[in-house]
Amino acid sequence: MRGLLLALNQDVSNDVAKEHKGTIEVKRVACRTIAGVERSHRASSALPTGRC
Repeated sequence: MRGLLLALNQDVSNDVAKEHKGTIEVKRVACRTIAGVERSHRASSALPTGRC
């Protein structure tokens, strides 16, 4: 039973790690998107610049 619990716990940890990596990827993509928007709307001072 203990081995099963440990294995389950490991799976959960792996899922959390994958989730975390995914979140980091999303942030990177969002940063690139924001940077692209800033470049294309340079005249608009409403957008903060250089956030990433």
